[in-house]
This record gives sequence, structure tokens and C-alpha cells, in this order.
Amino acid sequence: MARRKTRTAVRELELPRGKPWEGSLRLVLPPPPSVNAWKVPLKIGGSVRVVKSREFRTYERAVQAAFAQQHRGVGPREGPLGVTVHWYRARRTGDLDGRLKSLCDALNALAWQDDAQIQEIHAFRHDDKANPRVEVDVFQLWEPPSEGRSAVDPEEG
Repeated sequence: MARRKTRTAVRELELPRGKPWEGSLRLVLPPPPSVNAWKVPLKIGGSVRVVKSREFRTYERAVQAAFAQQHRGVGPREGPLGVTVHWYRARRTGDLDGRLKSLCDALNALAWQDDAQIQEIHAFRHDDKANPRVEVDVFQLWEPPSEGRSAVDPEEG
């Protein structure tokens, strides 16, 4: 009997990389999975590794497709960012903070280079059984210095 592979290759959606977005970035995305469904243990040999779940990988691909449709040719932003999230849930279940982790990780390399850039979050939970979604606004907290220029502390003048 042939041995079944424990890992499956996931074809990533190729996004055209363009200039970083300017101003603010608005997105409407599918609702993220709970952080409880985000990672699963995978036993390989005698050790256990934690990997992204199939549900989360599917969500990442849905976010990539929505981002490409709404902001084609836009690349990730640098520097510190702020995020406002409105989660419209289909049912009165689920915690907001667990959904934020899934959402922020899914937007890595799309809206920002890494979610460690996020320094400010405003999050709201609403109910909308007919149209569950997440509305995301991303904004730059300050402009990174351009090449050849150093950052100036506003207090120093």
C-alpha cells in the first residue's frame, strides 16, 4: 500500500506586486475563522508540529483573491500602521479578538509586510445575518523616511 503524504502542496495565488498603497486602504473580506480553528497539530515521525489548518489556508486564499480584485497592482505598505475592523457576524457567536488574529495574519504580505507593523487597532463586532463580512480600513501612522533622508523627531523640530 502506498504511503499517504502528510503534507499537501497549496498553490498560492500569484498577486501582481505594485507600489505600496497611499492614503488609506479599504477592504471588504469574508469573515475570518476562529483562532481555535487556525492551527492544527501534525505528527511527523516522533515529533509534533503545528501547521495552518485547511480552513485557515482556504481563508487565506479567499483574502488574497478579494484583495487582488479590490486593489489590483497594489503592494504591501511599510512602517507603523493602524487598523479599523468592523466584523459583521452571521450568528451571535464568536469572540472578536480571536477573529482579529486570523484576519491580520491573512493580510500579511498583502496590506502590510508583517502584522507586527500594526500599532493601533480599533475593532467592532456587529450582527448581520444576511451579509456576514469584515470591513477593514488600514492607515499609515507616519511616513517612513525616503531613501537618503533620516527620520526627524517632531519634538526636535
